[in-house]
Amino acid sequence: MWEHVPKIEYIPFGTFAVFPAFPSNGGKEFFPKFDHSHKILYMEKLLEVISFILQKSLNGRDRLSLSKLIYYADGVYFQKNAKLITNQTYIHLEDSPCALDFQSALLHLRKSGLIDIQPKLTEKGISGFQIVWTGELGEEAIDLNRQEKRIIRKVLENFKNAVYDENRVYPNLYENYIISPLFAEIPFSMDTLNTKIHFFKRKTLLNISGKIFKVLFSE
Repeated sequence: MWEHVPKIEYIPFGTFAVFPAFPSNGGKEFFPKFDHSHKILYMEKLLEVISFILQKSLNGRDRLSLSKLIYYADGVYFQKNAKLITNQTYIHLEDSPCALDFQSALLHLRKSGLIDIQPKLTEKGISGFQIVWTGELGEEAIDLNRQEKRIIRKVLENFKNAVYDENRVYPNLYENYIISPLFAEIPFSMDTLNTKIHFFKRKTLLNISGKIFKVLFSE
């Protein structure tokens, strides 16, 4: 689906300021203008996963939900195969786990005319934005194997309209990212993802000597 890779273009000498340490090379063109084609190849599977999710989401998905759906699809696949579908590195952002090339993938799809952004309108105004698929529909054109598609479908069934109650649907995967430090890599390990992870379900507050303490109860 992403076979086309543009060639590297070159910027004529003189476009950049010349420093003494740089060889002049006789004034020939030698400064490469990278188009990041290697980046497209590296995130090819991520592009396929995003395409599949959006084609199966008739009303689109918001950025937060889409990011989480990719993570959970990768996580469930990892639990069964000890590898990720997308081969991505995941980082823990303030509001979600996120594939490192997520924004680049959206930019590529938008430039290719395959996705569009639509506002979610309510009585009070715009409540957010939906990422919707605008390219041709065709599951057979998406380069994912049968098991990868089956797992993504299962994740989408568990989060049909929005991604919520993650700690109940995928408790291991939820805690795997939630306990990771902010802006740190989210680890994937068979030692933890296939075992029952202890996580907190209920919270309460105690007022002792005028001070408020948060107490966590586990079940």
